[in-house]
Amino acid sequence: MVGRNKQSYEFGPFRIDRDERILLREGKPVPLAPRAFDVLLALVENSGHIVAKEELMNKVWADTFVEEGNLKVTVSVLRKALDDAHGQPRFIETVPKRGYRFVANVSDSVDRSSLVLLEETRSSVIIEENETDCQEDPGHARIEKPPAANSVSGATSAPISNSVAVQQSGIRRSTRVALPVAAALTALGAIVLVLFLANRKPADRFEAMRMVRYGESGEAKLAAISPDGRYLATSSREGGRERLLVTQVASGIQAEIEPPAEVKYMGLLFSDDGNYVYYTVNEENGTSSALFRVSVLGGPSKKLKEGLASPPSFSPDRARFAFVRESRNVGESALMVSDADGNDERKIIAHKLPDFLDYPAWSPDGKTIACTVVNSTTGYHVDVVQVGVQDGAERPLASRTWGYVEQLKWLKDGRGLVMSAREQGSRNFQIWRISYPRGEAQRITNDLNSYEGVSVTADSNALVTVDMSMHSSIWAAPAPDIGLARQIVSRVSAYSDPVWTLDEKIVFALPGINNRELWVMDADGSNHKRLTVDAGNVSGPDVSPEGDYIVFTSDAAGRNNIWRIDANGGNRKQLTNGADENRPRCSPDGKWVLFTSFEPAGHQHMLHRVSIEGGESLQVTDFNSSSADISTDMKLIACFRLEAREGTDEKPAAIYVIPFEGGAPLKVLKPWPAPSHSVGLHWTRDNRSLTYVSTSGGVSNIWEQPLDGGSARQLTDFKSDLISSFAWSRNGSLVCVRGAAANDIILITNLR
Repeated sequence: MVGRNKQSYEFGPFRIDRDERILLREGKPVPLAPRAFDVLLALVENSGHIVAKEELMNKVWADTFVEEGNLKVTVSVLRKALDDAHGQPRFIETVPKRGYRFVANVSDSVDRSSLVLLEETRSSVIIEENETDCQEDPGHARIEKPPAANSVSGATSAPISNSVAVQQSGIRRSTRVALPVAAALTALGAIVLVLFLANRKPADRFEAMRMVRYGESGEAKLAAISPDGRYLATSSREGGRERLLVTQVASGIQAEIEPPAEVKYMGLLFSDDGNYVYYTVNEENGTSSALFRVSVLGGPSKKLKEGLASPPSFSPDRARFAFVRESRNVGESALMVSDADGNDERKIIAHKLPDFLDYPAWSPDGKTIACTVVNSTTGYHVDVVQVGVQDGAERPLASRTWGYVEQLKWLKDGRGLVMSAREQGSRNFQIWRISYPRGEAQRITNDLNSYEGVSVTADSNALVTVDMSMHSSIWAAPAPDIGLARQIVSRVSAYSDPVWTLDEKIVFALPGINNRELWVMDADGSNHKRLTVDAGNVSGPDVSPEGDYIVFTSDAAGRNNIWRIDANGGNRKQLTNGADENRPRCSPDGKWVLFTSFEPAGHQHMLHRVSIEGGESLQVTDFNSSSADISTDMKLIACFRLEAREGTDEKPAAIYVIPFEGGAPLKVLKPWPAPSHSVGLHWTRDNRSLTYVSTSGGVSNIWEQPLDGGSARQLTDFKSDLISSFAWSRNGSLVCVRGAAANDIILITNLR
């Protein structure tokens, strides 16, 4: 065994712990992808000297085939993490045509009090088809700036590529044995690598991929690209109203083809000749969805069909289109086909609600329709299936399941599909490719952004999606003046869900390499300490009244359930075992945990409570309810009652106040301005009011609604950003997560 001293580097407010592979800013971790950390470390260890681009690429991407664009993107990510400016760099300087130089003063230190014991290991060479899946990896795609577009900053992708990985095993060897074996295996690895490169298949179809962030509006909701790739159709939302635009890709010139209206666009696609845009929309009264067609030059639109529960997909000859229809009265979700004018309907298959079908995609040979099946009766997950157009035979298409899928599109050659999907436990959508007929899934993107929806050109060379990521930070304000709120942690997930402990510390969720984990920090954002390791994707923590437990949601058991840990992070215990459970809240006496549970049979959410020790849960509500809180005297529960409008996913919320044991509502409050029910609500300490978040014009603020039905009072005066969660301490201090959605169009080219 060999001793090694712990090495670290300090510059400005930052410190790099070389052995722990972590960047700290004033003691707080700064999230960095593994390869971004490698680039930073290489520059810091050569501070004051130019490091050539080729040297950095060979060092960081030694076993991967990438282009220079990867390095540019990674350096851009580093500059953001360091709050560095390209024009006036304090840390990383670009040396034109040569490379990069770290210009800040760096001091290095060795911690000799910490001795790391290293074991002699034996190496094994393994050839892998798929690169290690890492959410924070900048990946391999080139990200460039096209005409009339903005370069992607921080948005990256990681297509699957062949690689040679050297892994370490834990088998101890003597030095005399280990060295010859290691040398022999190194030689063997070199031989394998040469043979592999000589015989490797043609480059993966995504290796030359380029991604660009197109346009500057930040208001996109849906996007479609014309078959020839010359035009984009987009829906955007502003001031509560949505409109349709057509943009010429090369020039950036836009034309409005549908004016702003109180509607919600559900799907967009171009006609084969690019002269028309088809769209599905939920109209103003929210009671039906319909398919329309409008010219790319604008003018009157034509309604083709009503009662669609999905975007349409046309047959290759454009004579028919497929769509999904939900019939609540008969309790089924059906895949339908009609002619191009919306007549001559035929049912292909049907599933019983609450399971439902979505996003049909007609294959290029016209024989098959792919679609998604959302399963909620057997645990919430989504399958991708194929359905025979003639015989209605349903068969699996993909070899795995997802948490949700948005949009399916066939590639031109019929040998695969692309889609936007999120994995179980994840909240971010990535772009995937499914091979056909083998059904193997590959990532096209692999980063911290969320790409929703896909549309491809006729030659399958270009794809457009919308980045719906939230760029968030944690803010805190001391009691009683919450007007003094300030940012304490930057660049966190919108789902950090911070809460206070009894001693005025903050527990929150932070994305790691593989999962979101729980951390705790001081009220000013300093002294981060990790509480969970490999606990699955965690969210929604709450601290018990005595401060001895932390309850939270985790998918560690394969689905979202309620878990508990000690305040120091130990003794993790699963409390529930339902299909989909979240938003736990400890009762003031510390004996119960109230939570929201998805009920597959009724396809709605209800409140349950379970003992802090676990066991069978008790149902509290019999109506569609969520986001509950318990009054401090434990007499009342306040929650949102959600009433979905038929044909929409809009859920106007009223606040119901019910007894702690459950039962009929004692009060029904309909605050104005209206609450954002997904953010949650909280009782005030005197139990006389409820606090909630309302969003208007893209800006969220916290309001207080008196229990006696009086007018709501605004508590915060933020001028920008959305609030995704908030919590109060016992003395009235505030912590919340604030951020803005990207809503940017992402154009991906060179897919083939």
